[in-house]
Formats: sequence, structure tokens, C-alpha cells
Amino acid sequence: MIDLLLIHGTVITMDQNRRILQDGAVAIHQGRILAVDSTEKLKSKYEAVKVIDCSHQCILPGLIDVHGHGGHSMFKTVAMENIDFWMPIMTNTYKHFVTDEFWYYEGKLSALERLKAGVTTGVSVLGSMPRSDEPIFAINHAKAYAEVGIREVVCTGPCNPPWPHSFSRWIDGKRVVKEVTYEEVLQGAEAVIEALNHANEDRTRAFITPFVIVTSVDPSNPTSPDRLYGLTDHDLYQAKKIRKIARKYNTRIHSDAFGGMIHLAIQDKENALLGPDVHLPLSGHFLR
Repeated sequence: MIDLLLIHGTVITMDQNRRILQDGAVAIHQGRILAVDSTEKLKSKYEAVKVIDCSHQCILPGLIDVHGHGGHSMFKTVAMENIDFWMPIMTNTYKHFVTDEFWYYEGKLSALERLKAGVTTGVSVLGSMPRSDEPIFAINHAKAYAEVGIREVVCTGPCNPPWPHSFSRWIDGKRVVKEVTYEEVLQGAEAVIEALNHANEDRTRAFITPFVIVTSVDPSNPTSPDRLYGLTDHDLYQAKKIRKIARKYNTRIHSDAFGGMIHLAIQDKENALLGPDVHLPLSGHFLR
């Protein structure tokens, strides 16, 4: 006797031949898929505690959302009337006006919304720009995802210069403002990776995530060709530090690349934030 049998569905498999079974079935027991085959074959082979008729429905593996931002589920309607103000409003909000608990409750909402859409693994960059001055934000977010039961890749690291940056923490209802150095946010990101990478029975991973792969290019506006002449000292320093952290923890790098950044990044032959271990979400930003 198995736990669950899904029958009469259109099964989209992920086998070598990418089969699509028009009257397919899936046998599941103790959270594991035992067999994928025709309804006729699996009904004759298994008895199940629960049988679900999936006629006129698709049965497919969980989707993977390869780029999203923790926090956004709670702020869907903010600055909709003028998108030009959206980034500064949200960045300031995430830096100064959300509590530790916010990240847990937003994580729960985000995970449930993704699950409703068929997503069982989601990437979450903490904030509109990543925030890693304290590890508690990422830890709370990952806790919520783990409770929902889906996989999360938590991404955090440094935002763009100038440094130091001002961040706020709400303690006993009072706002405490602190000036945070670049080295401190790197330490916070390392603490997140130490706490979360391969945590929650390996349903949680943590990637090191600078806001962009080249800090000297404006991420919000088109970049003129005359500015694409070379990497700054901070560009080179950041790439070196991010590479070092990724190697230390055997984790991957997740970031953004806007107009001209790839052209510049490849100039750093030793530590360029490009390659098979770097995730760069494809978006309209590349068209700038």
C-alpha cells in the first residue's frame, strides 16, 4: 500500500527522452516518486491510501524560479505610479524600516506564492539590493521557506559603494542606526553561508551575492561607451573577495549584470565574476 497515486493526468516527464504521457500516472510513497507510467499499468501495480484523478490536468516536476528578491512579496503596490522612484524607495525601506520578523513573514508569503505557482525551488536575493550587515534576516527568511517545505537559495552580499553604508536594526521597537563597512557586510554574508548552505536537510543553499558584477557601472540607467574604459580598484577588490568566499565555502555566485558590465568584467582575467559557477539572471537589463 502506497501513500498516493495520481492518475489520468498528462505527465510531463524529465526522463532522457522527455516523454509526455497522455494518460499517465505517478506513484508516490513517503514523499518519494516510486514510478511514472501509464494509468493502466500503475493502477494494476499499486494500491494507494489516496487516489487523485488528474483528468484534464498536467503533472510535472516542480518549477525552479532562478531569480527573485526577498521582501518584494510584501511590497507589490509600492511606487507603482512612478517606477523611477521604486528602487530608491525600496532600498531605503529594506535598509532602515523593516524588522527582523519581517523577513520571516515575508519569507512565508513568498514561499506560499511560489508553491501556488508550481515553484518548488526559488532564489531569493535579500532586498532590492542584497543586505548582509546581520545574518538574522537571511536566517529568518530561510526558516519560513523550510517550514513551507520548498527549497530556497538564499543570496546575500554587499551592495554598491560608497562605503560605509548606513543600516538600521529595530530592537524593542526602537530604530538603531549603524554605519557598516564593506568588510563587515562580507563577514555577515559569510555568516549566512556558514549557517544556511546545505541546511534544512539540504533544502536550503546560500550563494554569495554582490549586487552587481561591476560596481562602477550605473545599474539603473544606460551607460555611455565613454564610461566603459576600465575597472576601478573597488571593482577588482570586490571580485577578488567574492571569489575567495565562493572558494572557501564551495558555493556559487549569484549577481546581476547591466549594460556594459560583462564587457568590463572580462578585463579581470584572474577573478572576473563570470563563468559556469556564476548565475546572472537574464532580463531586460542586458539590453541597455
